[in-house]
Amino acid sequence: MSTRTGIEVGGYTPPTPTLSGRIIVDMDNTLYAAPFSEACRVLFGADCSASKDIKTWKWHDLYGLTDEQFYEAVNFDHDRQMVYQPFEAAPDTLRQAEAAGFKIIITSQREPRHSKAVDLWLAEHQIPAHETYIRQESKVSLFRPGDIIIDDNPTYIMAGLRAGCPVVSLRYPYNEGMAANGATLVKDWYEIMRTLWRYY
Repeated sequence: MSTRTGIEVGGYTPPTPTLSGRIIVDMDNTLYAAPFSEACRVLFGADCSASKDIKTWKWHDLYGLTDEQFYEAVNFDHDRQMVYQPFEAAPDTLRQAEAAGFKIIITSQREPRHSKAVDLWLAEHQIPAHETYIRQESKVSLFRPGDIIIDDNPTYIMAGLRAGCPVVSLRYPYNEGMAANGATLVKDWYEIMRTLWRYY
């Protein structure tokens, strides 16, 4: 079965995990709200104000933007990393997880030149990171059975489930079908906090 995300949903039961002690956390639209649609407006004059209501991961296609233009907008936002605020309760949640003995791995698919800005941003907001994975390659190779994955991307949600990982995500129109496969979708980081408590 498929949905408008293009990712398989339904009919899949993830294995029951034995926890690894690691939490792998995405950044864009997971730790903070990434205003890619605003960057598309500034750079290309595209009115993408409704993008967060669209039920497809590649929403920029609907506005006539190429993949190259979208990733230029992504880089534009990543260059301004320090101006963004984390979602409320995100830093506290990860500090609690660290205190409970979990290793926190922060991941983001972005150019390596942004690594220093990511480190500074995490330090500024007191977000624990035992390791960061900042590169353009897929992060799937990081996933181990029993890792807890916090990511909004349907591709990584599905990869995490298939790897035997509990997966938690903020709910967006483009990933709402992932609940049918066993992902936990929530409205905010307070709910992520309560979800993680069951693993402490």
